[in-house]
Amino acid sequence: MQNRSVRLRAIVRTVLLTLIVVIPALFSAYCYVHRDRIFPERGTIVLYGRETCGITRMVRDGLSAKGIPYLFADVNIAAINDELRYKLGPKFNEPRYTYPVVHVGGRILLTPTADQVLKVLSAEQAAKERDYATFLQGADPVPHY
Repeated sequence: MQNRSVRLRAIVRTVLLTLIVVIPALFSAYCYVHRDRIFPERGTIVLYGRETCGITRMVRDGLSAKGIPYLFADVNIAAINDELRYKLGPKFNEPRYTYPVVHVGGRILLTPTADQVLKVLSAEQAAKERDYATFLQGADPVPHY
């Protein structure tokens, strides 16, 4: 009887240790490996889609043809799909949107063309240049939006 209780305690201790230490460590390792996509630098384009999706392939080809760098995130991977749902927010709880979904400059674009992505990048670059000029001049002649 005592052997069983000692063995049961050891099992419970192992399970708790796994839940408290190992799983968060694995999650931290995942975040470290994918930090450029999970926490991309400003101006980085993250394209969420499926490898087999024709529209996703068209957008990827368009971005590559225009020389626009991007990170591809395959939504068939559960963690990436969860990340996308978090970024989309509660409005998109059910997957009733089409791929690809592009995250660029703090904005989410649903099935954009490469030209639309380029337009958002240009607007972001112009805002960045204006902010820098404002800093140097000490006043902002154009209101921020």
